[in-house]
Amino acid sequence: MRADPGPALGAYFGEALPGEPDIQAFEARTGLGCSLVSYYWSWGLGCSETPIEFARAVLQAGRLPLLTWEPWRLPDAGRDPAVDPAFALTRVLGGDFDGYIDWFAGRLAALPGRILLRPMHEMNGNWYPWCGTTNGNRPEQFVAAWRRLRRLFARRGAWNARWIWCPYALSVPASCRNAIAEYYPGHDEVDLLGLDGYNWGSSRAWSRWQTFDELFGAAYRVLTLLGAKPVIITEIGCAETGGDKGEWLQEARARLDEDYSRIRAVVWFNVNKECDWRVDASPETLAAFRSSWASDRESRVAELLSSAR
Repeated sequence: MRADPGPALGAYFGEALPGEPDIQAFEARTGLGCSLVSYYWSWGLGCSETPIEFARAVLQAGRLPLLTWEPWRLPDAGRDPAVDPAFALTRVLGGDFDGYIDWFAGRLAALPGRILLRPMHEMNGNWYPWCGTTNGNRPEQFVAAWRRLRRLFARRGAWNARWIWCPYALSVPASCRNAIAEYYPGHDEVDLLGLDGYNWGSSRAWSRWQTFDELFGAAYRVLTLLGAKPVIITEIGCAETGGDKGEWLQEARARLDEDYSRIRAVVWFNVNKECDWRVDASPETLAAFRSSWASDRESRVAELLSSAR
């Protein structure tokens, strides 16, 4: 049972840069403070100010930016996104992207506040070109690439970046070689531990309805054994089909209080994409979310930042 008020609340609002009115509208609908705002950026888009502008705007609003930094090209229709030799881990380790990494680290270092940086997430899956079982990669190469990124950022003095190491809650494939712990770069190499997980319900032929514990329990236990760092659920969502989404949202909040005390923040993937993951997808789910979740934005941001050291 946790002693604190509960996890900070965050959300991802889509690919367009989230404006402050959009976030305020979400807070008004849910009645909750949104402490973290999530955004994604592909290395293949090059040296662009867009992710820097996102982070700066979020900081100016008194919120905490969570930037997921992805070494790939955004996939074209009909192309397997997990296979792209140009973004194999050997290319990262060989220094092919050092110029871009150096530029990006320098731009982040100039920002007036802390950034939550999540590079190469869900590395234990099989859907990205940096995953440890795709694109000719191996888990030990992921570890080496992570450490290389850290060294390059340190060289540019980007100490305001707080690094989130983030596997998916279920390894795909589920093999010993692809286990979560195989990718851990070490206690001194991470600031926060992340987890992603989705209850796909009956939305796919291969999926079924999962409880919060079925989805996150085993992976959470692995993370708590790896080290004492705070944990963030950096992506979470529940499908609309296969069960009662409102009950699932309420159950998730209750389970976080009962057995997941290390989780300091939960970031909802609040978009209608593969499924309608939004917590406000219907009046029923919105009412369930409002009744069970709570967040004081200002105090939760300060607490999260103090833990990410």
